[in-house]
Amino acid sequence: MRNRRLSAALLAVVTLFAAGCLVGFELPASAADEGVPVTSIDFSKPEHRAIVVQPYPVQFQFEADKFGDTAIVFPGVQGQEAPLSWQRFVWLDLPEPVDTFTISLDQIGYPGKFQSLGVLFGIQDARNYYHIYLTHTDTTHVGRVTNRNNTVLCRPGIANQWTQNAEVYQTFVLTVSRDGNDLVIGAVGNGKPLPIDGCRIPAAGYKAGKIGIGGNSHQSHAFAYKNIVIKQQ
Repeated sequence: MRNRRLSAALLAVVTLFAAGCLVGFELPASAADEGVPVTSIDFSKPEHRAIVVQPYPVQFQFEADKFGDTAIVFPGVQGQEAPLSWQRFVWLDLPEPVDTFTISLDQIGYPGKFQSLGVLFGIQDARNYYHIYLTHTDTTHVGRVTNRNNTVLCRPGIANQWTQNAEVYQTFVLTVSRDGNDLVIGAVGNGKPLPIDGCRIPAAGYKAGKIGIGGNSHQSHAFAYKNIVIKQQ
């Protein structure tokens, strides 16, 4: 029951984002009244592209998608040296470390390529962070990377939680909240709770940090992101 209430709250957040948060590092009136920091990122703006940090030599570019919007693209290339060999990412250089939050983002795949999605949080540096990884196989999981070693903290073992779509963008909403000694993971894909929604992982060791985006580093994977909105709790 608690997980369903969490998912309902996430759907309400999706509705809030769709209603039109201000683009830029500003607060919509409703959020400003509550003192809640909201960041809406528009990659067509140079100052927003400037907050994207390359923690290691990862290949990405900003380009117009087929809908005329500027997206950050992770092409299908191999041979990228990454702290975690199978994962590539960038992080967003926000003014303050982020503890608990909700992030909404849109992702699209490319014809003939697999599509995976990664959101990193609590990033201390390129070798130490938490992450949620979504893909078409049953390896979708929440993990903690410590000195480049990934520990799986929650893995439902269910395939096709995130599948390839090169025609339209798919929307993913992640919420990380605290409940006692746990972090509670909320995960909604295209308006519906995913099987990984409601995962609880130990909060011990978790610290506020940067937020990042990415996915699988194999050349068979390619994807792009836009419409990123972060709301701190």
